[in-house]
Amino acid sequence: MYFLPNTGRQVPRLDPQGTAVPAFKVDTKDIPISKDERTEVERIYVGGTSSNAPMNVELRYADHRPYYRKILMDEDGRFYLVRTESVLAKGKEATIDIYQAGHKKRELRLGGDPLIVHQGYLHYVVNKDDGVGELTGAIVRSRVPD
Repeated sequence: MYFLPNTGRQVPRLDPQGTAVPAFKVDTKDIPISKDERTEVERIYVGGTSSNAPMNVELRYADHRPYYRKILMDEDGRFYLVRTESVLAKGKEATIDIYQAGHKKRELRLGGDPLIVHQGYLHYVVNKDDGVGELTGAIVRSRVPD
């Protein structure tokens, strides 16, 4: 089991004893969160909480970019880290960093959100908004270049 690097550059994994150990490092930059991003985080995580009790919420804003959303792994041991540069990105497109043997191999841009990687293909969802609230989609596959 591998974990997303939400607080730094290290991708940890669980060893057989259940202890998190370093697996490999990813490329990140330290960029302070913008005012718009801060507002969006507060809207999602604080504004969405319904309670009559007074809240004393302390949010910690990650200054590490990119923000990784998920990790996929293929049969050849390559890791596909799906990322965005901002918490404001809504996931219509995806950038994928491909790592193998602990080193970045390639970067891909897709017009959708990848679900799985299998036999050299990334399978992803492409959504189309018709403007009246209906969302239709298709699953597309794209060959992963060597």
